[in-house]
Amino acid sequence: MRPNKRKTAVRYLYHLLSSPARERLLAVALATSVALFGCGEEKKQGAAPPPPKVSVVEVIEKDVPIYMQLVGQTRGYQDIVIRARVEGFVEAIHFKEGTEVEKGTLLYTIESQLFREKVAAAEGQLASARAQVAAAISQVAEAKAKLAGAEGDVTKFRPLAEIAAISRRDLDKAVAERDAAKERVEAAKDGVKAAQGQVDAARALLEVNRIELGYTIVHAPVSGLIGKTKVEVGEFVGRPPLVTLNVISVLDPIHVEFSISERELLNLTKRRGKGSREAERRSGIEMSLADGSIHPYKGRVNFADRQVDPATGTLLIQASFPNPDKVVRPGQFARLRGLVETKKDALLLPQRAVQELQGKYLVYVVGPDNTAQVRSVTLGERVGNLWLVEKGLKPRERVIVEGIQRVRPGMKVSPKPAPPGAKAEGGAASPDTASGSKQQTTEER
Repeated sequence: MRPNKRKTAVRYLYHLLSSPARERLLAVALATSVALFGCGEEKKQGAAPPPPKVSVVEVIEKDVPIYMQLVGQTRGYQDIVIRARVEGFVEAIHFKEGTEVEKGTLLYTIESQLFREKVAAAEGQLASARAQVAAAISQVAEAKAKLAGAEGDVTKFRPLAEIAAISRRDLDKAVAERDAAKERVEAAKDGVKAAQGQVDAARALLEVNRIELGYTIVHAPVSGLIGKTKVEVGEFVGRPPLVTLNVISVLDPIHVEFSISERELLNLTKRRGKGSREAERRSGIEMSLADGSIHPYKGRVNFADRQVDPATGTLLIQASFPNPDKVVRPGQFARLRGLVETKKDALLLPQRAVQELQGKYLVYVVGPDNTAQVRSVTLGERVGNLWLVEKGLKPRERVIVEGIQRVRPGMKVSPKPAPPGAKAEGGAASPDTASGSKQQTTEER
């Protein structure tokens, strides 16, 4: 029925009723209103509602190890790149890809005919140079013999010239011939030196050619795991830019390279006192792999770069891990966890007990009289599903973890211990992700 028609029908029924009937109808309506009003007053003046039930936990006090967690990439202890050192076509490949090779194992053969011819030519040049040395030596001997004859003539003519048995001119001629013989001896000696120089040059050229010939046979420089070949038989190699033939990696130990920011570096430097360094040496660095498994051997930092990279603002660090089973290969991504410090008597609080309001972190603390009061706290690192509390709480104080939305400051509450899941203790704390962890906790709520 439409509203207008409904109103018309009510007015019609009202006018049909007699005056006494109207009075009775009004009396009934008034009595009903009084009854309803009386019920409301009775409800309003009844007992106050009971205190809301909440779940609470006590603030945990314990020693907490603080860890730094980073992501790095593995590389071999030695990653030896093999390249062709001479130009030529690959004639043969002598190894099986992806296997262990010993130092000195034959890997590749490059065509060597050209280099054999160079060696033969250099050997011929060396032989010719040695022959020239022999000829020069014989010339020295001949020059020395003539010098000896010229000196004998001078010795013989000098006393005869003094007694005028011969003319002075004959003596001067003998002296001149002797001096000329001396010069020829010196010239012959210089000829020997020059010939010897040619021998040395020919010998050096022969050595170079022999070395180049040796480069046509490529051997493994170290023992390790060899990868897939980068070239095939018949491919021309050795021309710049040099092509990589293969890579051999020494896998035990395995290295992991990672970088830390300037902020993390300064934070780590401040945290790492003498005691923390000793603790780190005892505990080592833990490495977890892509499948979540933990590497059975712990590692140590063995290198830190001398400067922070100005382009990225990070410092390169390298850690070394034993890898006798060679499970870890170069190029893998790994998560590293290293002990930074151990905080003594640290206070811990479940994350869901914390509320964030305009950048401040608040918790509801239940006092001895079961009155809830809001309190501002200063948080540190996240330890599993717990927060490390730096300021604002005391040990064994009760904090609300469930029912916070029903509580107001100064309100009486009915506390009960939280279920065991709310008290779960966390694991490693990561100081470099503390701020991000706070934000994530707030968003989860």
